[in-house]
Amino acid sequence: MPWTQQQRISYLVSLPWTVALHRDSDDDIVARVAELSFLTATGSTEKAAARDLFDGLWSAMDAMLTHGDVIPLPEGATLPWERGEEPAAAPARRYSAVSLQAGAWDPTVSVVAQTLALSA
Repeated sequence: MPWTQQQRISYLVSLPWTVALHRDSDDDIVARVAELSFLTATGSTEKAAARDLFDGLWSAMDAMLTHGDVIPLPEGATLPWERGEEPAAAPARRYSAVSLQAGAWDPTVSVVAQTLALSA
């Protein structure tokens, strides 16, 4: 059975994306996905920023798949449909939060401060 668009998106959003967090000047949380430099999410709480991040990631994956764009994957990730694997239930979504600090986002920060577990 071929992978549907929904199954591909579900798989992609479940990958361990690297997310950097910081607080902006208004004390909102800003989340950026290191592998997808165009993707930024915000929220007044971590939960709100996580929801915005999930929505943005879902939309980005949908658009990139629809237009046949190359998707920069997290390190070590591969696309099972390109290996001829059958679709399976996607694992729980997980994101590695690289930093949560006041001030500018620093993409060179390598210490994992926390992990965001999101649910749809």
